[in-house]
Amino acid sequence: MFFTFIIMVFYLKEIIRLAIQKSIPFSIVGKLVYYSTGWTLAMTLPMAALMAVIMAVGGMNADSEIIAMRAGGITYPRIFRPYLWFGAFMTLGMFWYNHVIIPDCFAEMRKLTNHILSADPTMVISENQFTMLDDGDDAKRIIFVEKMEKRGKEKSTLLHNVQIRTMSKMENGIFKVSETILARNGIKVVKNYPDGRYQKALRLYKGYVVTSNSDQTTSQRIDFQEGHMDLHLTDDDAFKGKLGNDDFGAFTTGKLFDRISEISAQNEDDLQKDLLARAKIEMHKRFALPFATIVFLFLGFPLGIANRRSGKGMGFGLSIAFIFMYFALFLFANTIGGAKGFLSPFFAVWLGNIVTFLTGAYIFVKRTGDFELKDILLIFRKK
Repeated sequence: MFFTFIIMVFYLKEIIRLAIQKSIPFSIVGKLVYYSTGWTLAMTLPMAALMAVIMAVGGMNADSEIIAMRAGGITYPRIFRPYLWFGAFMTLGMFWYNHVIIPDCFAEMRKLTNHILSADPTMVISENQFTMLDDGDDAKRIIFVEKMEKRGKEKSTLLHNVQIRTMSKMENGIFKVSETILARNGIKVVKNYPDGRYQKALRLYKGYVVTSNSDQTTSQRIDFQEGHMDLHLTDDDAFKGKLGNDDFGAFTTGKLFDRISEISAQNEDDLQKDLLARAKIEMHKRFALPFATIVFLFLGFPLGIANRRSGKGMGFGLSIAFIFMYFALFLFANTIGGAKGFLSPFFAVWLGNIVTFLTGAYIFVKRTGDFELKDILLIFRKK
């Protein structure tokens, strides 16, 4: 609960801002918080395991219970065995959680975002930022707005200096800009037809449209400086349940394996290499994060023993420090190593686990002295 609250504070800040500034219904805000808590637990449960073992062992050590067990002939590996069994049980549980629950949370988050986008795109548009307006298989639309002005409680948001780019999929699978729309102002409107149908659209004023042919050798410009144009938005029914081909976090494990095979079979251009690296990183995350639980226990047990006089207080501080180090290394390897191609996806994700395990094994051997480093692999059978 402690770690989840800390992480959710940063996310809730953005949710609250959207709820106030964009008037998102409370029911949708509640669902966003619920599903975001789901994927947050994948990180905070391993954190909690480290804090738990350091504080538990540190408390026992401060009360001389570890000394009493040692005096009774119980070895450190034997004392550690229940923690290790607990870690193995947690790892299996987190393995199931990461492969079953997390994809559902990401998928529902994506569906909620699509729902908000189709109901009112101004809810997710931010000033001076590019925002995905439509994310289709063959075409994507990205919008950029310099300034947004709320025109009263019941009126639409007025958009200033709007830029919309349509990117179409070429024969080689690469998306290129096929249409650019520039407008001085824009608002969201709902167009009602005589037959009862309605269409959501962005009505743009004082601008022009530049379109290019498929090979981008010629272009055409259409002005609407004295009038307006309506950019039709994707209906909510078309958005429901739709996931993009690069929403890897929402894919089931089987679908993710299939997507990796599909990307690997395509041309190895820079875009495909980037997609393949992101897909492999997502796959390795689903295995590496569950194993972080048992890796943290290997680190936490000797750290708890090493601080006999400080007890739980020092255990809390140590757990925070090592958790920060682990996730700093994890995020650094993912963003700098994996995404930029300096490291393979495997090492980009597993580097934090490898370094933490080796550190814990070294401290374990140095602090306990009951067995050699090679005995760690046989600790379940240690008498």
